[in-house]
Amino acid sequence: MPGSGKSCHLFLLLTLLLLSGPIVAQNTKETKQETALRLIKEAQQLTAEKSATSLAKAIEKFEAARLLARSLNDVEGEAKLLAELGFDYKQLGQNQKALEAYTQSLPLFRVVRNQRDEAIALMNLGLIQNISGEKQKALDNLD
Repeated sequence: MPGSGKSCHLFLLLTLLLLSGPIVAQNTKETKQETALRLIKEAQQLTAEKSATSLAKAIEKFEAARLLARSLNDVEGEAKLLAELGFDYKQLGQNQKALEAYTQSLPLFRVVRNQRDEAIALMNLGLIQNISGEKQKALDNLD
């Protein structure tokens, strides 16, 4: 039959395209995960240096990794990265940004039922509030 070769080729091409979609999506997910892990490792090394410049760079990398975690629907990863951001902001003396990061981490830790890290975030919130003179808020976090 004339033309049946073309329709067979078209069918094979469409089949290949449809089957490759999940593979491409999987590769994209793995690439995002690998990139996030690389950023986290680099940020942790920068945090360990403890200079203002290295902490600022660490914050940039943690934030980029957080956005990747969010795009991957990694709720616990995003919560932990917010806690890392809170720590680095506190190290820089940017207490308001630290409070915001820790506060944002709390509902995420609750969603994944990570009580240990939720407690640590609450403790850090309380410490920052105490330092900032908001002693009642600090006490309220302990309840």
